[in-house]
Amino acid sequence: MAPLSGGLGGHCLLESGTAIEHVPEGVSDAVAATAMCAGATAMATLRVGEVREGDDVVVFGAGLLGLSAAAAARRAGARTVAVVDVDPRRAERALAFGATDVVPALGPPSAGLRSLQSRGFDVALELSGATSAAVAGLEALAVGGRLVLAGAVMPVSDMAVNPERLVRLRASVRGVHNYRPRDLAQALRLLDENQHPFDDLIAPAVDLERLARGGLGAAGDGLRQLVRP
Repeated sequence: MAPLSGGLGGHCLLESGTAIEHVPEGVSDAVAATAMCAGATAMATLRVGEVREGDDVVVFGAGLLGLSAAAAARRAGARTVAVVDVDPRRAERALAFGATDVVPALGPPSAGLRSLQSRGFDVALELSGATSAAVAGLEALAVGGRLVLAGAVMPVSDMAVNPERLVRLRASVRGVHNYRPRDLAQALRLLDENQHPFDDLIAPAVDLERLARGGLGAAGDGLRQLVRP
């Protein structure tokens, strides 16, 4: 690993050719930090899933990645944005980020999703990392639907897929890991529009020295902990 390449440090070395985006003047440093990597990755899932105006979209996971995706999907013109999460409070919070419907996944979400969209969803975005959510996403697809997986960045259990279902649905399954420079630009543009309370997702800042001494501690209701260099 190159020196000065870590995320939690006073300095970071940018190698030649590194893509750089300017933070809009009205976006605070704290909010801008949500664009990397959650916001930009969310934009990448929409790009890969080809989310477009009039689509019905379901998002699995109401963390920062899922909330960013919900906001971006509505911005792209999605007709329905349903957000599924095992935590009812987190699911309800998605309503402030563009979700038209929320499904607290205390049990199998299939019934709740079918009641919202009987024909199925055009796009399912799995952003929680749970294999059960990936399975539910595939089950929720309409004919021609697109399932995009981005949450499983750590080892998870295997997923059983029925080939006949993929054939009859003419469905596609794509994986997303990280993002392109244009996705970061889109994430910053979303934040600049200031339509959603991203400030509420950030826990109060702690000093980098405190982190070195003993960790961050609890972030409370925040989905991201701000570290002050």
